[in-house]
Amino acid sequence: MKVWKGGELKFIYIQKILGSPQNQQDPSVLLTCTLEVLNILLTHQPKEFIVKHISEIQEVLKKCYHLPNISIRKGLCGVISKIVSAHPGFAPRNGFHQSTLSLRVGANSDSPEPEIAKFYAHLRDTIDQGLRQIHLDKQGMRAMEKVSIHTIVALVSEISKVCTNYMDSTLSTSQAAISSVSASFGHLIKAAHKLAKDHVQNPMLNLVRGRDVTAAQREQQKAAQILDTLMKALTLIRNRAHAVAEHKKIYFQTLALLIDKSNHVKLLLHIAETVRGWMSNKG
Repeated sequence: MKVWKGGELKFIYIQKILGSPQNQQDPSVLLTCTLEVLNILLTHQPKEFIVKHISEIQEVLKKCYHLPNISIRKGLCGVISKIVSAHPGFAPRNGFHQSTLSLRVGANSDSPEPEIAKFYAHLRDTIDQGLRQIHLDKQGMRAMEKVSIHTIVALVSEISKVCTNYMDSTLSTSQAAISSVSASFGHLIKAAHKLAKDHVQNPMLNLVRGRDVTAAQREQQKAAQILDTLMKALTLIRNRAHAVAEHKKIYFQTLALLIDKSNHVKLLLHIAETVRGWMSNKG
Protein backbone atom coordinates (compact mmCIF):
# COMPACT_ATOMS: atom_id res chain seq x y z
CA MET A 1 0.00 0.00 0.00
CA LYS A 2 3.02 2.29 0.32
CA VAL A 3 3.45 1.91 -3.44
CA TRP A 4 -0.31 2.11 -4.15
CA LYS A 5 -1.07 5.10 -1.92
CA GLY A 6 -4.03 6.28 -3.94
CA GLY A 7 -5.45 2.79 -4.31
CA GLU A 8 -8.69 2.80 -6.25
CA LEU A 9 -10.69 -0.22 -7.34
CA LYS A 10 -12.33 -0.11 -10.77
CA PHE A 11 -15.77 -1.29 -9.69
CA ILE A 12 -17.25 -0.66 -13.14
CA TYR A 13 -14.68 -3.04 -14.61
CA ILE A 14 -15.47 -5.67 -11.96
CA GLN A 15 -19.20 -5.40 -12.63
CA LYS A 16 -18.55 -5.76 -16.36
CA ILE A 17 -16.52 -8.93 -15.83
CA LEU A 18 -19.10 -10.36 -13.42
CA GLY A 19 -21.74 -9.77 -16.06
CA SER A 20 -19.96 -11.91 -18.63
CA PRO A 21 -21.63 -15.28 -19.39
CA GLN A 22 -18.80 -17.42 -18.01
CA ASN A 23 -18.63 -15.52 -14.70
CA GLN A 24 -22.41 -15.53 -14.30
CA GLN A 25 -22.24 -19.31 -14.17
CA ASP A 26 -19.39 -19.43 -11.64
CA PRO A 27 -18.15 -16.05 -10.31
CA SER A 28 -16.40 -17.63 -7.30
CA VAL A 29 -12.80 -17.02 -8.39
CA LEU A 30 -13.36 -13.39 -9.39
CA LEU A 31 -15.38 -12.62 -6.24
CA THR A 32 -12.78 -14.26 -4.00
CA CYS A 33 -10.03 -12.12 -5.54
CA THR A 34 -12.19 -8.99 -5.37
CA LEU A 35 -12.93 -9.54 -1.67
CA GLU A 36 -9.25 -10.09 -0.95
CA VAL A 37 -8.37 -6.78 -2.62
CA LEU A 38 -11.22 -5.01 -0.80
CA ASN A 39 -10.06 -6.33 2.55
CA ILE A 40 -6.56 -5.01 1.90
CA LEU A 41 -7.86 -1.63 0.74
CA LEU A 42 -10.22 -1.20 3.69
CA THR A 43 -7.39 -2.00 6.08
CA HIS A 44 -5.32 0.93 4.81
CA GLN A 45 -7.79 3.40 3.32
CA PRO A 46 -9.49 6.16 5.37
CA LYS A 47 -13.15 5.95 6.32
CA GLU A 48 -14.02 8.32 3.50
CA PHE A 49 -13.12 5.59 1.01
CA ILE A 50 -15.99 3.46 2.33
CA VAL A 51 -18.45 6.35 2.16
CA LYS A 52 -17.39 7.16 -1.38
CA HIS A 53 -17.65 3.59 -2.65
CA ILE A 54 -20.28 2.01 -0.39
CA SER A 55 -22.79 1.59 -3.22
CA GLU A 56 -20.27 -0.23 -5.40
CA ILE A 57 -19.07 -2.32 -2.47
CA GLN A 58 -22.65 -3.29 -1.67
CA GLU A 59 -23.24 -4.43 -5.26
CA VAL A 60 -20.23 -6.75 -4.98
CA LEU A 61 -21.37 -8.09 -1.60
CA LYS A 62 -24.87 -8.80 -2.91
CA LYS A 63 -23.36 -11.30 -5.32
CA CYS A 64 -21.60 -13.08 -2.45
CA TYR A 65 -24.39 -13.72 0.07
CA HIS A 66 -25.87 -16.70 -1.76
CA LEU A 67 -22.61 -18.46 -2.58
CA PRO A 68 -21.56 -21.35 -0.30
CA ASN A 69 -17.85 -20.95 -1.07
CA ILE A 70 -15.85 -20.85 2.20
CA SER A 71 -13.24 -18.40 0.86
CA ILE A 72 -15.98 -16.02 -0.27
CA ARG A 73 -17.67 -16.27 3.13
CA LYS A 74 -14.41 -15.41 4.89
CA GLY A 75 -13.77 -12.45 2.60
CA LEU A 76 -17.37 -11.26 2.94
CA CYS A 77 -17.20 -11.28 6.75
CA GLY A 78 -13.89 -9.45 6.64
CA VAL A 79 -15.23 -6.64 4.45
CA ILE A 80 -18.41 -6.17 6.51
CA SER A 81 -16.44 -6.22 9.77
CA LYS A 82 -14.17 -3.45 8.48
CA ILE A 83 -17.14 -1.35 7.36
CA VAL A 84 -18.90 -1.67 10.73
CA SER A 85 -15.64 -0.95 12.57
CA ALA A 86 -15.01 2.16 10.48
CA HIS A 87 -18.56 3.50 10.97
CA PRO A 88 -19.73 2.28 14.40
CA GLY A 89 -21.87 5.40 14.83
CA PHE A 90 -24.18 4.05 12.14
CA ALA A 91 -24.63 0.66 13.86
CA PRO A 92 -27.64 0.92 16.20
CA ARG A 93 -27.09 -0.79 19.53
CA ASN A 94 -30.14 -2.97 19.08
CA GLY A 95 -29.26 -4.12 15.58
CA PHE A 96 -29.53 -2.68 12.10
CA HIS A 97 -33.30 -2.35 12.04
CA GLN A 98 -34.74 0.28 9.72
CA SER A 99 -36.98 1.85 12.37
CA THR A 100 -34.01 2.53 14.66
CA LEU A 101 -31.72 3.75 11.91
CA SER A 102 -33.89 6.84 11.63
CA LEU A 103 -33.26 7.53 15.31
CA ARG A 104 -29.49 7.17 15.16
CA VAL A 105 -28.52 8.63 11.81
CA GLY A 106 -28.21 12.39 12.16
CA ALA A 107 -28.72 12.30 15.90
CA ASN A 108 -25.64 10.53 17.19
CA SER A 109 -23.18 10.88 14.34
CA ASP A 110 -20.79 13.61 13.28
CA SER A 111 -21.41 13.27 9.55
CA PRO A 112 -24.43 11.11 8.73
CA GLU A 113 -24.28 9.42 5.35
CA PRO A 114 -27.57 8.08 3.95
CA GLU A 115 -25.77 5.50 1.81
CA ILE A 116 -24.17 3.94 4.89
CA ALA A 117 -27.58 3.79 6.56
CA LYS A 118 -29.02 2.07 3.47
CA PHE A 119 -26.17 -0.43 3.55
CA TYR A 120 -26.93 -1.35 7.17
CA ALA A 121 -30.65 -1.61 6.45
CA HIS A 122 -29.99 -3.98 3.54
CA LEU A 123 -27.56 -6.00 5.66
CA ARG A 124 -30.16 -6.37 8.40
CA ASP A 125 -32.81 -7.43 5.88
CA THR A 126 -30.45 -9.98 4.34
CA ILE A 127 -29.69 -11.54 7.72
CA ASP A 128 -33.33 -11.57 8.85
CA GLN A 129 -34.47 -13.10 5.57
CA GLY A 130 -31.65 -15.64 5.68
CA LEU A 131 -32.57 -16.74 9.21
CA ARG A 132 -36.19 -17.18 8.16
CA GLN A 133 -35.24 -19.12 5.03
CA ILE A 134 -33.14 -21.62 6.97
CA HIS A 135 -36.36 -23.43 7.84
CA LEU A 136 -37.60 -23.58 4.25
CA ASP A 137 -35.13 -26.22 3.03
CA LYS A 138 -37.87 -28.72 2.29
CA GLN A 139 -40.21 -26.29 0.59
CA GLY A 140 -38.50 -26.21 -2.79
CA MET A 141 -36.52 -22.99 -2.56
CA ARG A 142 -33.99 -22.56 -5.35
CA ALA A 143 -30.36 -22.52 -4.21
CA MET A 144 -29.77 -18.99 -5.50
CA GLU A 145 -32.70 -17.70 -3.43
CA LYS A 146 -31.20 -18.93 -0.18
CA VAL A 147 -28.39 -17.56 1.93
CA SER A 148 -26.40 -20.39 3.51
CA ILE A 149 -26.97 -20.98 7.21
CA HIS A 150 -23.18 -20.91 7.57
CA THR A 151 -22.95 -17.49 5.93
CA ILE A 152 -25.74 -16.02 8.05
CA VAL A 153 -24.32 -17.24 11.36
CA ALA A 154 -20.80 -16.16 10.35
CA LEU A 155 -22.09 -12.66 9.50
CA VAL A 156 -23.96 -12.28 12.78
CA SER A 157 -20.94 -13.57 14.71
CA GLU A 158 -18.57 -11.17 12.96
CA ILE A 159 -20.86 -8.15 13.34
CA SER A 160 -21.45 -8.95 17.02
CA LYS A 161 -17.71 -8.64 17.68
CA VAL A 162 -18.00 -4.96 16.77
CA CYS A 163 -21.65 -4.22 17.56
CA THR A 164 -21.94 -6.29 20.74
CA ASN A 165 -25.67 -5.69 21.20
CA TYR A 166 -26.57 -6.57 17.63
CA MET A 167 -28.96 -9.35 18.67
CA ASP A 168 -30.17 -7.56 21.78
CA SER A 169 -33.62 -5.97 21.77
CA THR A 170 -33.56 -4.72 25.35
CA LEU A 171 -32.19 -1.27 24.42
CA SER A 172 -34.76 -0.62 21.71
CA THR A 173 -37.21 2.26 21.99
CA SER A 174 -39.38 0.88 19.20
CA GLN A 175 -41.83 -1.98 19.74
CA ALA A 176 -41.54 -2.90 16.07
CA ALA A 177 -37.77 -3.15 16.42
CA ILE A 178 -38.13 -5.29 19.56
CA SER A 179 -40.42 -7.71 17.73
CA SER A 180 -38.11 -7.91 14.73
CA VAL A 181 -34.90 -8.50 16.69
CA SER A 182 -36.63 -10.97 19.04
CA ALA A 183 -37.91 -12.93 16.05
CA SER A 184 -34.41 -12.97 14.56
CA PHE A 185 -33.02 -14.34 17.81
CA GLY A 186 -35.67 -17.05 17.81
CA HIS A 187 -34.68 -18.02 14.27
CA LEU A 188 -31.05 -18.16 15.39
CA ILE A 189 -31.95 -20.60 18.18
CA LYS A 190 -33.86 -22.76 15.70
CA ALA A 191 -30.88 -22.63 13.36
CA ALA A 192 -28.65 -23.86 16.19
CA HIS A 193 -31.06 -26.75 16.77
CA LYS A 194 -30.92 -27.70 13.09
CA LEU A 195 -27.12 -27.55 13.15
CA ALA A 196 -27.03 -29.69 16.29
CA LYS A 197 -29.11 -32.38 14.61
CA ASP A 198 -26.86 -32.29 11.56
CA HIS A 199 -23.81 -32.52 13.81
CA VAL A 200 -24.91 -35.56 15.80
CA GLN A 201 -25.99 -37.40 12.65
CA ASN A 202 -22.28 -37.25 11.79
CA PRO A 203 -21.92 -37.52 7.99
CA MET A 204 -18.77 -39.60 8.49
CA LEU A 205 -20.88 -42.47 9.83
CA ASN A 206 -22.70 -42.62 6.51
CA LEU A 207 -19.54 -43.37 4.55
CA VAL A 208 -19.77 -46.82 3.03
CA ARG A 209 -16.90 -49.03 2.04
CA GLY A 210 -15.61 -48.44 -1.44
CA ARG A 211 -16.15 -44.68 -1.51
CA ASP A 212 -13.15 -42.75 -2.79
CA VAL A 213 -10.88 -40.55 -0.72
CA THR A 214 -12.29 -37.37 -2.28
CA ALA A 215 -15.79 -38.22 -1.08
CA ALA A 216 -14.47 -38.87 2.42
CA GLN A 217 -12.67 -35.52 2.44
CA ARG A 218 -15.85 -33.73 1.39
CA GLU A 219 -17.73 -35.35 4.26
CA GLN A 220 -14.99 -34.31 6.68
CA GLN A 221 -15.12 -30.72 5.43
CA LYS A 222 -18.90 -30.69 5.71
CA ALA A 223 -18.79 -32.00 9.28
CA ALA A 224 -16.12 -29.43 10.23
CA GLN A 225 -18.18 -26.62 8.71
CA ILE A 226 -21.30 -27.68 10.60
CA LEU A 227 -19.35 -27.84 13.87
CA ASP A 228 -17.78 -24.41 13.34
CA THR A 229 -21.13 -22.78 12.57
CA LEU A 230 -22.79 -24.56 15.50
CA MET A 231 -20.12 -23.26 17.89
CA LYS A 232 -20.60 -19.71 16.60
CA ALA A 233 -24.39 -19.96 17.00
CA LEU A 234 -24.15 -21.34 20.55
CA THR A 235 -21.72 -18.58 21.50
CA LEU A 236 -24.09 -15.91 20.19
CA ILE A 237 -26.96 -17.41 22.16
CA ARG A 238 -24.90 -17.85 25.33
CA ASN A 239 -23.89 -14.19 25.27
CA ARG A 240 -27.53 -13.16 25.69
CA ALA A 241 -29.05 -16.25 27.28
CA HIS A 242 -31.16 -13.95 29.44
CA ALA A 243 -33.25 -13.22 26.34
CA VAL A 244 -33.99 -16.86 25.41
CA ALA A 245 -37.46 -16.45 26.98
CA GLU A 246 -40.11 -18.31 24.94
CA HIS A 247 -37.40 -20.11 23.00
CA LYS A 248 -35.95 -21.83 26.06
CA LYS A 249 -37.57 -25.20 25.30
CA ILE A 250 -35.90 -25.67 21.93
CA TYR A 251 -32.66 -24.21 23.30
CA PHE A 252 -32.53 -26.72 26.16
CA GLN A 253 -33.48 -29.52 23.75
CA THR A 254 -30.50 -28.50 21.62
CA LEU A 255 -28.10 -28.63 24.56
CA ALA A 256 -29.52 -31.94 25.78
CA LEU A 257 -29.17 -33.45 22.30
CA LEU A 258 -25.54 -32.42 22.10
CA ILE A 259 -24.71 -33.63 25.61
CA ASP A 260 -26.29 -36.99 24.84
CA LYS A 261 -25.06 -37.57 21.29
CA SER A 262 -21.94 -35.49 20.59
CA ASN A 263 -18.45 -36.72 21.38
CA HIS A 264 -16.65 -33.52 20.43
CA VAL A 265 -14.64 -32.37 23.45
CA LYS A 266 -14.46 -28.66 22.57
CA LEU A 267 -18.20 -28.48 22.01
CA LEU A 268 -19.01 -30.27 25.26
CA LEU A 269 -16.62 -28.01 27.18
CA HIS A 270 -18.41 -25.01 25.64
CA ILE A 271 -21.74 -26.30 26.96
CA ALA A 272 -20.22 -27.06 30.37
CA GLU A 273 -18.89 -23.50 30.53
CA THR A 274 -22.35 -22.19 29.63
CA VAL A 275 -23.97 -24.18 32.45
CA ARG A 276 -21.23 -23.15 34.87
CA GLY A 277 -21.98 -19.51 34.06
CA TRP A 278 -25.66 -20.05 34.86
CA MET A 279 -24.77 -21.59 38.21
CA SER A 280 -22.32 -18.79 39.07
CA ASN A 281 -24.90 -16.12 38.25
CA LYS A 282 -27.78 -17.82 40.04
CA GLY A 283 -29.37 -15.49 42.51
